Amino acid sequence: MKSFLKTFLASWFGSCFGVLAVASLPLLILAALAASLASGAGSWKFGGDEDRKPLLPETFLVVDVSRGFTDHPTFSAYNRDGALLPREGGAYGLLDSLTALERAAEDPRICGVLLTGSDCAAGTATLFELQRALIMFRRSGKPVYAYQPSPTTNDYFLAVAADEIWTHPLAEIPLNGLASGGVYFRRALEKLGVGVQIVKVGTFKSAVEPLIADSMSAADREQRARLVENRWSAMTAAIQMFRKVPAEKLAAGAESVGLYDVPAARALGLSDDAKYADEVIAALREKGAADDELNSFRQIDLYDYMRRSGVSVVPEVNASANDDARDHVAVIYAEGEIVDGYGAPDEVGGERLAALVREIRGNASVRAAVLRVNSPGGSVFASEQIRRELELLAREVPLVVSMGDVAASGGYWISSPAKKIFAGPTTVTGSIGVFGVIPNFENLGKKIGVSTESVVTSKLAELGTARRPHTPQELAVFQNSVDKTYERFVSLVAASRGLPRERVKEIAEGRVWDGVTAHGLKLADAIGGIADAIAAAKALAGDAELEVRQYPGNVNPLQELADLLNSAEDDGGAPFASALAAFAARGNDASPAGTLSREFAAAWKRLRALNDPNCLYARLPWDLREDARR
Repeated sequence: MKSFLKTFLASWFGSCFGVLAVASLPLLILAALAASLASGAGSWKFGGDEDRKPLLPETFLVVDVSRGFTDHPTFSAYNRDGALLPREGGAYGLLDSLTALERAAEDPRICGVLLTGSDCAAGTATLFELQRALIMFRRSGKPVYAYQPSPTTNDYFLAVAADEIWTHPLAEIPLNGLASGGVYFRRALEKLGVGVQIVKVGTFKSAVEPLIADSMSAADREQRARLVENRWSAMTAAIQMFRKVPAEKLAAGAESVGLYDVPAARALGLSDDAKYADEVIAALREKGAADDELNSFRQIDLYDYMRRSGVSVVPEVNASANDDARDHVAVIYAEGEIVDGYGAPDEVGGERLAALVREIRGNASVRAAVLRVNSPGGSVFASEQIRRELELLAREVPLVVSMGDVAASGGYWISSPAKKIFAGPTTVTGSIGVFGVIPNFENLGKKIGVSTESVVTSKLAELGTARRPHTPQELAVFQNSVDKTYERFVSLVAASRGLPRERVKEIAEGRVWDGVTAHGLKLADAIGGIADAIAAAKALAGDAELEVRQYPGNVNPLQELADLLNSAEDDGGAPFASALAAFAARGNDASPAGTLSREFAAAWKRLRALNDPNCLYARLPWDLREDARR
């Protein structure tokens, strides 16, 4: 009875709270609209043209790298980090950022760029694309400055494209190399009573190792070592080129110095000066224009510049960014783990993306398409759903693939219909292999006093059971499915890349490759980024002047409410100060506890994503993580 009363009261209070919340929502929205109207005609509209201040000459464009970069458009519903509404602190869309920098180079009101912030969430391939955009900006004759209060290796790697690098007087530049590690759960699962049986094809297909091993296999260690060594070589080559630091000194420093304080960094040529924030402001007031109202320099954040310049604009309520019928190149995003069904915002749902491609295929104004892949793969079933729709699209318009930081396994599977594939120099790709994970909870049941029994009509009637380990005969059935799926994967790659099947098998086996090596193996056609892929798609369509539209585009069904929530935080325009505040707020993120919690959260997310209806997966052997924090 006590249990019943607790349940009843909890349900009753929950229901009352839910009713009150729903009933209050219209009042909240009305209050939002009233506040928006009361704020006057001078307030800016989210994604609109109105801003509190005009964009004046001698203004610096501030890029706060602590926001990070994502493939999706800046104001996309998939760039909200789980929030209901678009956020002022959302990540910059990569293509939006490249376009905005190109536009700023020609904008007479923009006098230069300031890179600031810390802990940039972006992979090396993405940073290479941004580096190139900054170099193109500098060719306009306008300077790029980088101020780094506490840089990570990734932060510094992007900053080397600047004319000058300034650090905080107490900052240290970490050039201590890269690492790639894993977390292994075999003994933990045994203690819990969870059994795991594996079927796979591919010597290097080590995605399953965390579930069945206590340490790295020799094959996994070999491929990890090659990837991090190649990535580190690419990064140090860029530092050598931009900062004129001899390669041998960088190599020796990674072994003996690791962290370069201000005197050591300046002596080696890694940085140009050390400044406090007030000294940065004073220096930029001299180089640009003073903003006495802010007691700072004249500035605009890249996020706001995208809106004002029309690079990325949120349409009106219930309107789509891609409504009109002008001919264009469709840029389609596949960013995140590939999962069955619709998927979360940071996942590639097979059902959702297949439906989107089908919709694009029915749009007569689409003249060419670019698929941007930034995915480690995942569900085979979902990958095949997506691939089929892309194959049908490629029969009607030219399809080009742009591989981001990672486009491996299932990410490569969905890339196979493309006429041309571009990979970044450090893109992680390949991983042509398949595996299945079959859990059972027999020992867990014994531990907690639960037993199970069944009657069957045949020896294979319990193929789908999780109550006990599977028999050798049952495992043979699963292995046969994996083998056939692998053969199909090999056939898809061989047909799309024009390679003999035996050659594909030689470079498959689940092994991962960097972009440069993949190009040499003919798994990619060229080294380049998303801008190169778009240019190629236009050329294949025979029209270099085609517009570019992003799918999914910018859609905001709650624009007025977003105005209220965001305008409450908008202080009129001091992005440099905001970037410093954001850096301070994230100060504990690199703590040992924070690092450990991220490791376990990532592992749990991987387990949740194992939802293929046939329990078959084409996935990268590990979560690609560049350990550039210290």
